Order: sequence, then structure tokens, then C-alpha cells
Amino acid sequence: MPRMRNLRFDSCVGRAIKEQREKMGMSQGKLGEMVGLSYQQIQKYENGASAISVITLIRIAGALKIHPIILFREIFKRFNQE
Repeated sequence: MPRMRNLRFDSCVGRAIKEQREKMGMSQGKLGEMVGLSYQQIQKYENGASAISVITLIRIAGALKIHPIILFREIFKRFNQE
């Protein structure tokens, strides 16, 4: 049975990534380059159009110079507020 995506969760993930990336003054292209993805894929994650794996989220947190737990907390905080 295929896994169902939680679009609201994907959106919370994307907004958290985008907020951290913009705080760093980093472009989608630079972030993508740092984690081995295209800027288009980063854009899809940020817009909630694609689900993201945990390992990719951890790599993105590293590129954004934040501990993955901090990023996860931000994601769940957003998810629980909506």
C-alpha cells in the first residue's frame, strides 16, 4: 500500500527550510549545491510540493549550520500551530 503524503506537514517543512535559508542569506541554488540537489528540488521542498526524506533534511540542516533537532523543533512547532 503506498504511503499517503501529509501535505500540511510538507508545507511546514518547506517553510522552516526557507526561513532558515533566508536567515543565512543563501540562495536556493547555493543550498542545493551544498547538499547535492538542484535549486528546483530545493524550491519544491520549500513550496511543500515534494516530500523530503529525513536524511536529506539532516543534510540541509548541516548546510544551514543548525542542529537537525532545532530544525525538527521548528517544523513540529509550525505543524502543531496550524
